[in-house]
Order: sequence, then C-alpha cells, then structure tokens
Amino acid sequence: MIICSHSTPSRVIGFEGIYYTKYKEYTCGDEDCSRYRKKKFRAHNPWRIDRHKFDLKIESEVIQQRLNMKMTCSEIKKLMEIQFNIKMIEKTIGNIVSRHEIASKLENNLHLFEESRKNNGIFVGVDAIAPFKGEDKHVVAIDHYTDRTLLVERIQSENTDVHIEFQQKLKKLTSQNNINVLGFMSDDHVAQRKAIQLVWGPKMKHCRCLFHFQKRIMLEPFNLNRKLKTKMKARIRKITYVKQMREGNLTHVKNSAPWEYLHGLINDLVALQTWRNKRNDTSLEGIMFYERVSDIYLLLTDLKRNIPSSLEDTYKIEIKRLNVLLKEVKSILTTFKEHHEDLLRIKEYHSRLKDILEAHEEPSEIGLKRLIIFAKDLEARLKSGTISCDAEIFYIKQLCSFVFDRGESLLQYRDIKNANNTNNLQETKFKKMKHSVRRTQGIASAPRYLQHHAKYMLFVNPDASREEIRQTLMNADYKAIAKIMKEDRALRKRPLSR
Repeated sequence: MIICSHSTPSRVIGFEGIYYTKYKEYTCGDEDCSRYRKKKFRAHNPWRIDRHKFDLKIESEVIQQRLNMKMTCSEIKKLMEIQFNIKMIEKTIGNIVSRHEIASKLENNLHLFEESRKNNGIFVGVDAIAPFKGEDKHVVAIDHYTDRTLLVERIQSENTDVHIEFQQKLKKLTSQNNINVLGFMSDDHVAQRKAIQLVWGPKMKHCRCLFHFQKRIMLEPFNLNRKLKTKMKARIRKITYVKQMREGNLTHVKNSAPWEYLHGLINDLVALQTWRNKRNDTSLEGIMFYERVSDIYLLLTDLKRNIPSSLEDTYKIEIKRLNVLLKEVKSILTTFKEHHEDLLRIKEYHSRLKDILEAHEEPSEIGLKRLIIFAKDLEARLKSGTISCDAEIFYIKQLCSFVFDRGESLLQYRDIKNANNTNNLQETKFKKMKHSVRRTQGIASAPRYLQHHAKYMLFVNPDASREEIRQTLMNADYKAIAKIMKEDRALRKRPLSR
C-alpha cells in the first residue's frame, strides 16, 4: 500500500482546546496487482468526523446528557458553556442528536443478526405506539430476547391491510438475513392477529399477552371495584365527626380514655379518604377497603361493650358520638355488602385462573386442558341462572369466549425457550420514550417531534455508556446519514403559500 493523497490540517474543538487533524489515503502500489490504484482506503479517525466542528468526545457528551439527564438543547448549551467553556448553538446540538439516532438504527441491524444466530432465532413482539391522541401511530416489532427493535412503520390507521403490509416487510427482512422467527407476542389486536395468520401461516406460534388478557376479562370487575371504593369513601366523608375532624372543628373531650380510643378510630376513617384507585387493579383492593371499614365497625362495637353501664352518665358525649358512628358505619357496610360478596367470588375465580396461567414449568397441553375445564365449570354456573351480578356475568362470558376460541395462544409461550408471557416491557419502553420527548421537547412540540423521530429513537439504547456512544458515532456511515437527514427535511418542508 502506498500513500496516494492526504488532506490539509483541519481545525477541531475538543475538551482540551483547539487542535488539528489530517488524514492520509492509501491505495495498492503493486503494478502486478489487478487492483493497482483502483480503490482508496482511509483508516478510522478515532478523534473526529470529517467536516464536524467538534470532536467525538464532545458529541458523545452531548448525547449522554440528552439520554441520561433528559436535558433540552438550551440546557445542554448552558452546561457545555459553564462546565467546559465550549460554545455551541442549539441547531448543532439537535443535529448531533439526530445523527446519533440514525446511526443507532443503521448499527442495530448488524448486532441483531449476530445475536439472533446465537439465540437460534427471534421471538417477535408486535405492538402499536400511540402516545398522543389524534396523531399517527407507529407499528413496532421488537425481538424480546435482545430487546432490539426490528422494524418501525408509521401508520394512519390500524386496519388489516396495514398490518399485512407491515408483516410482509418484516418477513422480507428476516428472510433476507436468514433469521429464524420462533413466534410472535401481541396484545391480541384483531387486525394483527389476522395479518400474522395470513402472512406467516396458521402454524406460526402467536402468543397472547397474559396481562392484556386479564385486563380484557376484568374490565367490568375493575369498574365494580372502583365504584365500591369511590362510593364508600363518599359516604364516609359525610359522617358528621369525620367531616368535623377533616375541617379541624371536632371538639376534644379531655382526660377521657374512651374518647382517646374513639378519636383514633375516627382518625382511621379520615385516613381511608387517601386510598387511591388503581387503574388496573387485579387484586381488587375494594375487598380490602370494605374489610378495613368492617374492622373499624368491630372495634366500635367492642368499645361500646367495654364501657360499663355504671359509667354511662360519665361518658355521655363519648357514647352519643359512638352510637352515631356505629349507625353510620353499619349503614355503609349494609349498603355495599352485596358488591363486596360479588367481588369476593370474582377474586376467587381469578385466583384459580392465575394458578393455571402462572404454572410456567407445566407443559402447554396440560395447562390448556386445565384452562378448558375451568372455563366449562364457569360456563355451567352461568347457565344455571344463579348469577345476578353484571360484572361476574361479563367476566365469565369474556373468559369462556377467549378460551374456547384461542385459549392455546395464552400458553404457547411455554413451547418457546425463554419466551416472555407479556409484552409489558415493550409498552414500558414506549412510555419512557414518550416522557423523555415531553421533557426534552416540551409538551406542545413533543407530538410533532415524535412523529418524525420515533422511527429512529426506538433503535437508540437509552442506557448506552459514553464509550458505546462514541463507538457508534465513529463507525457510522455519514454519507448514508446525510442522505437520510436531507430526505427527512424535504418531507417536513411546508409548501410556500402564494
């Protein structure tokens, strides 16, 4: 190899100050070789990228601040000036971040193909990300083994044709790189289900997320559970002495042991106001809430029993307040007793279902048999006509409909080595990205930014170290990156108005 050309020294800014770099290009100098002077080679520059004003250490520091500290461009600009005495403009910071996002996407596929061969294939999670209402969605395919993104497509609607097109692109990607697809995990969206069956065939294993299955069948029990807690809290709030304590107007009876005990129980009723409603409460905490109120009632009855009849004249105020509380609390428990019993029955069904679904070491065939027997028992109970609770009827109908139609899909993950039984990790990744964009771009501009950058941001590793970021930037194909950025800018340009 001989030197065929070299550059003039080029100015670059680093943490240590301003310095200069230059490159040399080599070519084959053997006249007898068929490649004599036909191709030029240049070594990697470990300090900077050609025509970039700042070196790789500064660029990786900027990206580290964006990923780990969730800083805006203006915050990064101030930090670099105060901490390192380096002046940057916000546009440059935005370009550095965008280049890293695109470089991560280009690099991702190389690592994915190597890792997929080690795992003898990929287990694909498919889900749609729609973090902002009224905006376009993105369909995303992720390998659950490596947590690497496979494919991202921006869509305007989730009909079957759109999902078929997405699955065809995914199939083309995997077949071109000889990647074995072991199965799919999804939240049982109807269009996704049809698309996977049409593109990959009926033999392809399609697992349903257990969390979304439970959320689906527990929809009405969730409402009943929330209704029980909300209405009971509203009734407790109306109790005279509870209301007075909350407002700070409850008069204190001095040197009275029964009053001190009664005061503590009123305080417990006030504390129950802070019991928050959970969105997807599979443990049905309304049962526990009812039982806490029931415990307070038992303590009130014990207090009344333990006050001797000879001291009734001494404790007139305490007994009066005690009787009012007993009457009010008993009325609340009587009103919601039926709801409590309904929730207890549903919780019993759900605990039996969980025992079946969480027996992960059990073969899928045995698990499916147990699941069908359980569904048939509930169906027989429903047909007997003894159930009057709407939430319980809804639970049984939804469960039986799913199990008899595609119950095997809940347990197919057991046939795939080290497969997840939910796609919650995928949804968590989406939520983290949404909150990160809101923090760095602001709530107003976050939706628009995410629409254009999600197809690259989903490939970025948010936990990457500074050295990993530097390696990604150093090995990136900047000609391809420049071309992609130019095309994206052209798409975002608004047509000039006359």
